[in-house]
Amino acid sequence: ENGGFVYDFSSGNVGIGTTSPTSPGGYTPTLVVNGSAPSLVLNESDVAGDDFEIVVTGGNFDINEAGVISRFRIDGNGNVGIGTTSPATKLDIQTTDGNHWLNLGGVQNANSTGKYITFLGGTGGATARGYIGFGKNGSGAATLFTDELADSFGVRAAGALHLGSGAGADLTIDTTGNVGIGTTTPTNKLTITDSTASQLTLSAGAGVSQWAFRNAGGNLYF
Repeated sequence: ENGGFVYDFSSGNVGIGTTSPTSPGGYTPTLVVNGSAPSLVLNESDVAGDDFEIVVTGGNFDINEAGVISRFRIDGNGNVGIGTTSPATKLDIQTTDGNHWLNLGGVQNANSTGKYITFLGGTGGATARGYIGFGKNGSGAATLFTDELADSFGVRAAGALHLGSGAGADLTIDTTGNVGIGTTTPTNKLTITDSTASQLTLSAGAGVSQWAFRNAGGNLYF
C-alpha cells in the first residue's frame, strides 16, 4: 500500500482510491478506481489533444474525447447513447454531421446467402415478427424469400406487413399476398378502399387530364 494505491498480493487485485479492491461480480484479478468521478485517460503522446477518457459520473458511464466531447454513454437506465448524453431508448444514435449516421454491413462471398436483421417479440421476446436485409449473391441460396432475386433488398413480415405515414396503416400486404390500400383486410390481389373519394386515378402527369374511378353504393363512376 502506498497512499491511494493498493496491491492485494493474495488476489492480485489493484485499488486506486480504495484499500479493499474487490470486483462486484467476483472476478479476479481486478482493477478498482474509486472516487466521486473516477476516470481513466488514454493519451496518444505523438498527437496533441488526441486523448480519450473513460469516466463514471452521475451514475453514467462515458467515453469522452479531448476530455469534454462525449462519444459514448451508458446511463443509469441501461440506455446507450452515441453522439448524445441523454439517450431516450435502449440505443439512441444522433449526429449533426451530414445525413449518413449508420452503416450495417455483412461480407458476402461469391454465390453466398444474404444478411438480415430479425425483429423479435412475443411474451418471451423470442418470436420472430419480421426481417430486414439483403438477398443472396449470384446463385447463392435464398435468404429472405424463396424466390428472391440476387442482390435484392427486402422487408419480410411474419404476419401482415403494414406501411403508413400517419397513425393508421395506409398499405397492407396480408399473409396470402393480397394488397390493401385504405383497408387492412384486402379480399383480392388488390383492394382499394375510400368512402369519400375516387379509389383509383390514372394520370400521365401534372397538368394532364386524368381518369378517376369510384365505386359508390355499388355503382361505378368515372
